[in-house]
Amino acid sequence: MPPLPFATVPAGAGRRDSTAADRVHRVHDTTRARPRAPNQSPSSNGPATDAAGGRWAPWVWITLTLIGSVVVGALFLSIYPSKGFQFAVGSDVPTYIWRSKLVASAGVDGLAEADQYPFRSNSSNPGRPGYPVLSVLVKATTGVSFWRLPFVIPAVTALAMVLAASVLAVSAAGEPRWASLPYGLAVGTWVGVAITAFGYLDNMLVDALVLAIAATALLAANGRPTILATWVLLAGAAIVHWQFTALFAVLLGVLALLLIPESVRSGRRLRDTPSARLAVAVAGGAALGAGALLLTPSLGDLGSNTREQYESNLSNQVPYYALPVIGPIAAAGAIALGIQKDRRKRRAAALFVLWAATAAVAFLAFQAGANVPVQRVLGFALGIPMLVAAAIVAGAAIILQALRGSPRRVLFGRAIAALLTACLIAGLGFLGFRAWYRTVPFEKARTFEQIGEAASYLRSLPDRPVIFAVSKPSKESGDFGLISALRRLRAQAPADRVGNIYVYLGPPKQLLAARPSVFRRSGSFNRRSLQYWQVTREVIGQNPSILVSRPFYRRFGQLARQHPEWRVSGDLLAVRGPRPTVSLPLVRAPTPPTWASLTGAAGAVLGLLLFAGLGWSLALVPGQGWDRLALSPSFGIAVLCLGGLLASKLGVGLTGWSGAEVAIGVALVGWLAFVPRALRSRRQALIQPATPSEDGA
Repeated sequence: MPPLPFATVPAGAGRRDSTAADRVHRVHDTTRARPRAPNQSPSSNGPATDAAGGRWAPWVWITLTLIGSVVVGALFLSIYPSKGFQFAVGSDVPTYIWRSKLVASAGVDGLAEADQYPFRSNSSNPGRPGYPVLSVLVKATTGVSFWRLPFVIPAVTALAMVLAASVLAVSAAGEPRWASLPYGLAVGTWVGVAITAFGYLDNMLVDALVLAIAATALLAANGRPTILATWVLLAGAAIVHWQFTALFAVLLGVLALLLIPESVRSGRRLRDTPSARLAVAVAGGAALGAGALLLTPSLGDLGSNTREQYESNLSNQVPYYALPVIGPIAAAGAIALGIQKDRRKRRAAALFVLWAATAAVAFLAFQAGANVPVQRVLGFALGIPMLVAAAIVAGAAIILQALRGSPRRVLFGRAIAALLTACLIAGLGFLGFRAWYRTVPFEKARTFEQIGEAASYLRSLPDRPVIFAVSKPSKESGDFGLISALRRLRAQAPADRVGNIYVYLGPPKQLLAARPSVFRRSGSFNRRSLQYWQVTREVIGQNPSILVSRPFYRRFGQLARQHPEWRVSGDLLAVRGPRPTVSLPLVRAPTPPTWASLTGAAGAVLGLLLFAGLGWSLALVPGQGWDRLALSPSFGIAVLCLGGLLASKLGVGLTGWSGAEVAIGVALVGWLAFVPRALRSRRQALIQPATPSEDGA
């Protein structure tokens, strides 16, 4: 089958290398098309981008990709001004807030000290300190608070994903330059990204990192010197979300195995083969990631929701993906990339297919009885939107090829190709933002103020455990309100009291009697009560305060009438504990954020990531300036998380001026690493002219 019109056929393809010098030279795959003769048709050689505007074409598509990334970020922010939400969306958001408070107060080791309930989404995730470390450094350098960051981190990371996907598509996979826009938008507006943004902030960060890892790993396989870049990114991703990082490292390892036949046929030295280079990149990154994890307090409990919860999440989320339509399009994209003679495209196709297949494997494992978070794996399977984008690019390229000839036909072909691409990308965007706009905040203004009363009271108590009696209807929450209560109370509590908050399921009188609540014919209630009691009973002997807060107890009014002596305020009862001598201060819910405040906060966070990551990107990703700029936000995430973790373990505070100094120091290390490399490259360029290298070898 003839190659698609955007394919680039390498010079001397299929010919064995004749000399050692040739072998070394052919290791270095590039994304640059060979120069064509002045009278040669634009479409007859190189990517279809050459037909789109001569030497100005790269800057046109770079500019459009930058604009597209900003638009994606703005769409993620738009939900708040348009709906007037006062709080960030996602039920997990309070956990990210109190984890950040812990790291700010007690350093990274504080995460392990407040890990009383390491099950059912209660864990402090001490093995995943990336987000709280980044959050503390962001606050120290930009002033964006722990409460405001969850509003903007989905927008910032989605923007970083658009940029990283463009590098992955164009430089690593060898697609035409104009493909950077559809690839970036396909990923940035993907349904899985929108669903992940609904409170899974660790996942959002790791998604931006694995896209950058995919780009540098494929570039390394193609012969570019980006192995060290892959190491740094993998190490940073490991402490953000080590489970998904390990999964992606396995995918890259499988790809290295699949590249062995190609590597054997190449006739190169072992260390110069795609398989060996990729294996070294993955192994080194895995080793650095493991070393970074050793600095964390512990890996923590893997945790697991119930199978019923996973089934509920999956049934709610899958319809938004429109898989009966998206699946065949992705399959067409896999074929379009896989049939090319350009080996970069075939390598990328293999990685994207493996990545997309993780969702299918997870689903089959779940059907076989394994308790796997299928919906989370589906959101992580970014190979699906990459393959969808490949199909869109292939379709546009076929149209451009079919309508060659006269200037009028060429212009008509471009218009049709652009319209097709725009319609398909708009369709993907509609699916993604339909899923995003279904989300709701984790809190309401009234309950925030009620919980604020409990937080104010906590400040007046002595430093000892505090147990909240909780009881909500099971139909409202499968855990009878325990997880929600623990998260939201910790989020608003003083930082030094987060580790002292416990929850008890059932009437406070049972708690006063130091007994778990167990009732006849209440199987699910009893199982949950006993599970939490195993932890809570350990502090009964420490004379804990016992409180009841209205938002978390369904019969609060009845309890308050029966025991007026317990009343602290209209929304708080102290079953055991001192009465405040003065009225508790009122806590007001925040006002909805404005466009100006959101864009300012997002711009500040993005600016910090660019500042911290650009030097590292310049030092570790030699080549085109666009690649370095586009990958710098991902590098910023990785090095700030790694630098903050190391500083915390060395006893350096991450708040205030010391936190700002840590962020600046991390950035300076990258710039210092870049300067000698830049000087060396310039000196070599003056000594000998660059040797043209073949495309797609």
